[in-house]
Amino acid sequence: MNHSNWKIPIAIVIASIFVSLIICPFRAIDLGFDSVYISSFVGFFGYFAFTYFACKMYEKVLRPSLIFEMILLGILIIQVPIRIISPIGTLATLPDFIIHLLGIIFGYLFYRKKMSLKVAIIAGLLVYGAGMLGTRVLRNAINFNTAWGTVSPRKVSNFMMKDEHGTNHFLNQFKGTYLILDCWYDGCGVCFHKFPEFQKVYKSYSSDKNMAFFALNVPYKESGKDPYRLIREEGYSFPVLKMSDINSTKELEIKVFPTILIFNPNSQLIFRGDLDDAKRLIKRISKKDI
Repeated sequence: MNHSNWKIPIAIVIASIFVSLIICPFRAIDLGFDSVYISSFVGFFGYFAFTYFACKMYEKVLRPSLIFEMILLGILIIQVPIRIISPIGTLATLPDFIIHLLGIIFGYLFYRKKMSLKVAIIAGLLVYGAGMLGTRVLRNAINFNTAWGTVSPRKVSNFMMKDEHGTNHFLNQFKGTYLILDCWYDGCGVCFHKFPEFQKVYKSYSSDKNMAFFALNVPYKESGKDPYRLIREEGYSFPVLKMSDINSTKELEIKVFPTILIFNPNSQLIFRGDLDDAKRLIKRISKKDI
């Protein structure tokens, strides 16, 4: 390949970088469900279309395999340095990145195999669906050490929590009811973003005497603000407790915030996960289907 012909591969790399930058803001879109579904969908089909049309456009001047490699290089230029610098901080978005890679691979296969558009769409949706299912399981495994949030019922220490009046409450005091705890800390933006949803769940089931709901403030990176007052100033009505000992998070395996914990009437931990999965279990509990 002569010097002038390198302009096209370089342009493809730059275009791939540009596609990746366009997709990033979709992670911040709030439509009432996890934004990763939006960014993954846009990324998968965006890269699928980009790869296919790039191969079609330049097939007479470049090897399709080289076009494929240049598109991969573009996304890797954006993703790899960030993940090397902050491997833990970017772990949650790793499945999203993998879905985008699948879009590139599938777009290339669509071009090479000369599939019909109908077959491509059906196969693409199946690949995307399988990828999102895998993403969900992987994220839960990373964040909560579970696949779907549910854990085998197990005893934990009788840890202590304090209410806004200074009264101590112990886990075993809630025997006979299902205890639902939304674990959060003062500086967690995602926690506050999720509170309106937790408020809706609390109001929906607050009359159910078989369940007790609390937002459990964890003394992690404390801002010095009063957690009880913070919740009241935001206009929420769900009750608040504060964990007395940060070491309890280790036994409970709380690694990310927010984390929902659910204990059965025997004070055994039966759930550790996010609110979306927790709502399904709470619904089953309310129908006594557990």
